[in-house]
Amino acid sequence: MAKRKTNLYQRPDGLYEKGLTINGKRVRFRGRSEKEIMQKIAAYQEKEDRGPLFSDIAWAWYELKSEEIQPTTLKRAYKPLFERIVNHFDSKYIRQIKPMDIQRFLAEILTYSQKSVNNHLSLVKQIFNYAVITGVIENNPAASAKVPKGLRKNKRSMINPQQMQAIEDNIDYPVFGLFAFFLLYTGCRRGEALALNWTDIDFDNKLIHITKSAYYNSNKAQFKKPKTEAGNRDIILLDKLSVELSKCENKRGFIFSVSDGQQALKESQATKGWNKYTAAIGIDGVTPHMLRHTYASLLYEAGVDVKSAQDLLGHADITTTQNIYTHITKTKKERTADKLNRYFSK
Repeated sequence: MAKRKTNLYQRPDGLYEKGLTINGKRVRFRGRSEKEIMQKIAAYQEKEDRGPLFSDIAWAWYELKSEEIQPTTLKRAYKPLFERIVNHFDSKYIRQIKPMDIQRFLAEILTYSQKSVNNHLSLVKQIFNYAVITGVIENNPAASAKVPKGLRKNKRSMINPQQMQAIEDNIDYPVFGLFAFFLLYTGCRRGEALALNWTDIDFDNKLIHITKSAYYNSNKAQFKKPKTEAGNRDIILLDKLSVELSKCENKRGFIFSVSDGQQALKESQATKGWNKYTAAIGIDGVTPHMLRHTYASLLYEAGVDVKSAQDLLGHADITTTQNIYTHITKTKKERTADKLNRYFSK
């Protein structure tokens, strides 16, 4: 609260001046009259009470966050959600935002999946936590916010038998034919596969060593170690994949490259090349991550236990693997029920 003095000081230039301590800070107000000074004090006090704009604090948090995480993760996982949050709260002053305002925002984005809404709320909480830590606000208004129940969940998409056959039939498609085949029968993440060198393939022991992952900064590939210890692993080199890899003439440098292994694919090459490949063989909409889930399905079909599957997929938490297996089981039951219903309806 302000400690106000009643007297005014008249400066040599004729203006009146009043000094106040507001929120621990000494501030001086000048005006042609006491009324003008009081108006300026009231305006300043109002500004102090409402704090800075939410967007100013949010962008300060975002700049700090951008120093902590990889550019690709920032671009794909944070930026779309962050921009949506800032656009919603843009004109609001941060101290005027209440818990009910957070709930209204969550209600506005209910058309998104449960995971997406959870991610939005997580970012909102982080931004307000930053405001608390920096002394802008005392309490986080998002602390008690909850995601509404009953939201749709993203299905773990897998490719169908026709799409799998198309991948099998087009291994010779430049770079991406083998790339898709490789993802399908290793379950590698896109970045893990793009970072692989031929020295990571152990043909003798039928193993693939996963020790790094590619990410992009200004279109050029850079490399990092796996985020978790589980990501650093050996994958079984299946015989059918080993046969296809053995056919490659140049076994130097990066496995997936358009420069004879000398350079990893650039981001634009990886994205445009993949889209061109999927369109050319008739599997539009198939993503590298879908092939990873399909590999998990193949492990399930082969009777691989969940612990072994966790190791092969590089999941830090076995719950992630269990959720995939549960989804596969549910999908199989639904298909079985559909077959039975069709049979008995004849």
